Amino acid sequence: MAELTNTTAVVDEPINLALREHQKSAEDWRLRALLAELHTWAERFCLRFKLQTPVPAVMIERLRGRVLGHFRPSRNALGLNFEIAIDERRAASDPFWPALGTLLHELLHLWQEVHGAHPSRSSSNYHNKEFREKAAALGLIVDCRGHTSYAGENSPFLDLLKAYGVNVPPLPPLENQNTRLGRLGSSKLKLWQCACPVRVRVAVPNFRARCLVCGCLFMKDEGTVMRVLPHKSDKATQVRSPLDRCREDGVLGEGTEMSTDVTVAGLHPPDPALFAGMPAPVALRWARYFLTTPRDRAKAASLRNHVLALYDPFARRSQFPAGIRFCINVYTGCEHACRYCYSQNYVPNPTRPRDKKHLMQRARDDVEELRALDLPPVPLHMSNSTDPFQEALEKKHRHTFHMMELLAANRRHFTTITFLTKNPLLLSQPAYVGLLRSLTPCQVEASLAFADERARQLYEPSAPSIGSRLAGVRRLREAGIPVSIRIDPLFPREPLPL
Repeated sequence: MAELTNTTAVVDEPINLALREHQKSAEDWRLRALLAELHTWAERFCLRFKLQTPVPAVMIERLRGRVLGHFRPSRNALGLNFEIAIDERRAASDPFWPALGTLLHELLHLWQEVHGAHPSRSSSNYHNKEFREKAAALGLIVDCRGHTSYAGENSPFLDLLKAYGVNVPPLPPLENQNTRLGRLGSSKLKLWQCACPVRVRVAVPNFRARCLVCGCLFMKDEGTVMRVLPHKSDKATQVRSPLDRCREDGVLGEGTEMSTDVTVAGLHPPDPALFAGMPAPVALRWARYFLTTPRDRAKAASLRNHVLALYDPFARRSQFPAGIRFCINVYTGCEHACRYCYSQNYVPNPTRPRDKKHLMQRARDDVEELRALDLPPVPLHMSNSTDPFQEALEKKHRHTFHMMELLAANRRHFTTITFLTKNPLLLSQPAYVGLLRSLTPCQVEASLAFADERARQLYEPSAPSIGSRLAGVRRLREAGIPVSIRIDPLFPREPLPL
């Protein structure tokens, strides 16, 4: 380089020297030998290539994503300057020589910071022309995004490695090299699809657009959205609805009613009676909301993971024809620890209650999808696998309270709303009563299986007392909220074994 600054005096940070010695002497540290080897090679690179850089603070840690290493031009949280971090997966990999390439790459950032005419701390110009030219002179071919390949011939870097006995296999041509770590093909562009086969990729997280072919809103395709395949005779000038496409492909008949043995858009529901007797256009939209798209169309489709999930009657729908209903389980597990609870069969650690991450954002996405698909209103239940009014969880997270606010703002999507709880006293608080009134018509069902407190303590050891539940029911009735008492489960013996 024609213009260099600070080339005559390079001052080492005393703390970096002490850190290097400490890393070499920590005998109970599994990375001690690896760090010592990296420090040795850092000195070799600086001497052989005349980098004249200060001693860096080298560390090994698991970096995010596909990052192989980084150089911090400013001081880190501990006050260390010239920090160089190598990803643990790359440093511990076999062969070892690519880790040395990453080390030299980061040392060149340090060289540019100290001596370069145009040091860049901008992420958009981090690997600028000056850096790339210096790297190329040493045999590292770096693009503007920092991806590194290695020159197989006339490479001072590889020559130095071979001189010290490092085994470097024959390298393929530069255009065939891939030195990135992790899964290929990941992109910030996400796939969105409408009801017809039109699909787009965009990087906008809240993409909202309508398809010009079928008129439906685009929905994020997470591998779970229904895909309706076009007919072989489709022409670019033909515009047909998704229902017409299914009929022409022989998936749906000409009639508007569906029998129990008809598949929906080529998908096989887990319960054939799910869409029985439903108009075909409506069934198509419900199937898109609820069902996944298996790779093998001959296999049964499974249910998508929704917050506004499909109500499970725990029976075949041909025997329990309740139609389509929603169910929301705001928490996982339950603090009541009822000995007879059926959720023990499918909920991991059912007596260890916990909240659900990103619950409200997922619920808002579900409501937006209901609106986009223009689905008819159906009943909603909350909840059948947990108590939505658990004292400790609800006071800490208030998930049920915020869910009730969301339901009140989107009340038109639900015909009736039913709350099932063993803690109606919490629900009788004024803030919850106000939301219940905005959710009308709605109903509260208080579960009360025992009239004997001793039996309650035996079978429902952590649930609210019988007196507490009756007090909550009384307050809700006084506030004008419809309340019913569910006497279940029913025990076959009298007296109960206490």
